[in-house]
Amino acid sequence: MLLLHTTDALNRAAALHNIRVLCPVIAAYAINTYRQPARLFITGGKEIASAEGTTQGDPLAMGLYALSIQPLITSLQVASSVRQCWFADDASGAGSVTEIKKWCDVLSTLGPDFGYFRSDKKCWIIAKPAKEENFKDVFKETSINVIVQGQKHLGAVLSSQEYLEEYVSEKVSNWVRIIPTTSEVRSLHLWLETSVDVFLKNSPRHSGSARASRECNISGAHSCYY
Repeated sequence: MLLLHTTDALNRAAALHNIRVLCPVIAAYAINTYRQPARLFITGGKEIASAEGTTQGDPLAMGLYALSIQPLITSLQVASSVRQCWFADDASGAGSVTEIKKWCDVLSTLGPDFGYFRSDKKCWIIAKPAKEENFKDVFKETSINVIVQGQKHLGAVLSSQEYLEEYVSEKVSNWVRIIPTTSEVRSLHLWLETSVDVFLKNSPRHSGSARASRECNISGAHSCYY
């Protein structure tokens, strides 16, 4: 499996064109919002122009981004048999060594037109032990990381059981450590509660110790045994 990350923001010109074709009902909103660069004011009286990407806080930002890169996703689907999954600019693809290389090459070719530039040092290939050397050889001209134990991805991990155990233990230890603080500060308490909930939804294979930590936190206890 290849986990991809990008370095740059959305190409607004291409995005507005794609949205106008794919979803005309929100095209007027998108064009009125992103046709001109936004003025960002800096302390001291200076300003810079925000000319790419979407605006943080825009309720339609995720939808606009998804629509704008749909042609890219479709082209990748046609080009290879890789099973791909996208969450904003975080993409992942699963398949054979040959198909993943093909998928990656097509993305590198088509991506820049959409403002999608691959950041190799932030990309990870999670390979089966028997395929590790094969992946390293095929991707030796890139800086993409090849590993077998696992990697964090979108709030959880894709990994071996051993790596998952290590990741969960570290998470739980951190939550337990800050319990005394969260028991006194309600905003931090809610943050921890949410963090645990998100983790449990994404890591069903190992929830015992995390659930113990969550129950301990919710009750406001200052120590936890699990």
